Amino acid sequence: MNIQPNSPDGPSPALPFDPTRKARDIVEPRVIRLEFLSPRSLYDYSQRMNLILQYNLDPAEVAALDSEIRAFLATHGVEVSLASLERVVEQDVYSEVYRINRALAEDEGHHETCVSDGKTVWIHDQIEHVGGECSRLYDMLHVGCGHLFQWAAGRESGLSFYGDEAWEMASKFFLKAPEPEIQRVWRYEREAAQLASGNLARILEQGRFSSRFREAFACMFNDYAATDLEYITAFYRTGEVRSIFDQWQRGAAVIPSIQSDFRIQPIRRSNRCIPLLSKRQS
Repeated sequence: MNIQPNSPDGPSPALPFDPTRKARDIVEPRVIRLEFLSPRSLYDYSQRMNLILQYNLDPAEVAALDSEIRAFLATHGVEVSLASLERVVEQDVYSEVYRINRALAEDEGHHETCVSDGKTVWIHDQIEHVGGECSRLYDMLHVGCGHLFQWAAGRESGLSFYGDEAWEMASKFFLKAPEPEIQRVWRYEREAAQLASGNLARILEQGRFSSRFREAFACMFNDYAATDLEYITAFYRTGEVRSIFDQWQRGAAVIPSIQSDFRIQPIRRSNRCIPLLSKRQS
């Protein structure tokens, strides 16, 4: 099927894109090379379909999971809201982080995708800036069901990072920090992934999802978390912002989950966490 996008000068040449192609035809083993299309109106479609096709996810169940995650977080006193993160972050105290991010956005297609004040999780309202529906769900899980549980937990949780100490990790910029600090960031981020994984399992079990979807989405989340963990630490070590999809860890070793069988008390902080640093365009 040929798609002819509109342009001010009339129709562009037909693009050789067939949406019926299988995921294996456009995804290399263990490395996702997303096939972005032009013009920008086709960007969301290519992003969404690659992850959904790669993990054989039902789009209707993906949409339903969005609602289930929001409902789960609401029961814990956490709100998820769509927002123009450029405006949210610009008003924050992280002028240096904001300056760096704006330069990256202009030069490299980089965008903040998620930020929080400890009680509200803001997700970028432009789906093309976050990498599609699956990436948006990942951000909601990673921050809302992972980090926020760290920030809102007490000592009795048994977590390595909790309360004010965890928030300090969230609000400090570790760019090119000494290696011991980078390793500490790695442990903090991994614990968040473990919490998010445990909460995801609970959400999937309580929702009306097929067993096939539960297994496939859990696999996708684990691969995403493993990729993101290495992405974050590599960024802090070097300052280089690459596409998170460049070195996708397909079939990554399972990150053991942590069950959040403890009480949390979300606190609205006077500042916000460092925005998620991600380049999700190729």
